[in-house]
Amino acid sequence: MIQNKNDFFLEKEDVREIIPIRRKHTHKYDYGFVIVIAGSSRMAGAAALCANAALKAGAGMVKLITPQAHPSIYPEIMTHEVKTSSGTFSKDCYKMSRHTTSKFDAMVIGPGINNTVHFVRDNVLNNLTKYIVIDAEGLGAFSLEDKLGSNVVLTPHYKEIMKLRKDDSDLDITNTDHLIYLAKDTAQKMECNVLLKGPTTIITDGERTYYDNFGNPGMATAGSGDVLAGIIGANIAKLKKNVFEMDLLKVIALSSLLHSLSGDYYAEHNDMETLTATEIINNIKNVIKMYKGD
Repeated sequence: MIQNKNDFFLEKEDVREIIPIRRKHTHKYDYGFVIVIAGSSRMAGAAALCANAALKAGAGMVKLITPQAHPSIYPEIMTHEVKTSSGTFSKDCYKMSRHTTSKFDAMVIGPGINNTVHFVRDNVLNNLTKYIVIDAEGLGAFSLEDKLGSNVVLTPHYKEIMKLRKDDSDLDITNTDHLIYLAKDTAQKMECNVLLKGPTTIITDGERTYYDNFGNPGMATAGSGDVLAGIIGANIAKLKKNVFEMDLLKVIALSSLLHSLSGDYYAEHNDMETLTATEIINNIKNVIKMYKGD
């Protein structure tokens, strides 16, 4: 990890730090309980990708709360279908699902959710003492005026961060300095962590910043971000259980690196044109095997 004051440039070998050696006398409760609140009848697959990625990234337990369960959800994932006539979460769904979210180490909310501002805000603002990942459609429930706190990570892409900032100006996505400014300024104003996805993924709390230059263009595919959110959720849940001896921002950054290297592993053995989000999940195991210590 190359450091320049408060800037950290990730290297491949850094991923070792996010791959713990499991102790013999441990059980599933030692490796974090992740709640994934995601999906809708129109985008049930996003919820499945996120939950599956959390499980493959090593969470001890994963529970998915969703309006409609997708058939690809791993059988090891506890799935709670919220009854709703609209096919998506409503404000009233918070009361119905609250009892299922009382005990968890990390929450991922947003993938595949649509038109659910009140529901998302209720789940996030009532759980700010827990680690929370807000992704995809869930980001639309917030703005720069919201102070979310140091336990929260936002994972926007370019368009999402502009929408979050209520900025409709044209964005030059090749201007890395401006992208760094957007990520840092958003983190500072919202008092949280921001992971801005792109060819260079920028992970910042407004003061310290990590840069992930790995990954490949094949990862610009539907569901890739849902997978990333799930990986982050798994690792911050493990952080909550003291599996790692590092701070939250570093765990987020190394989770991004694991995601990028999983996509790169596929591209090294196949044509990146055929890379899908599911293949990123499938190759997490190969990266872990490659870099895990004895």
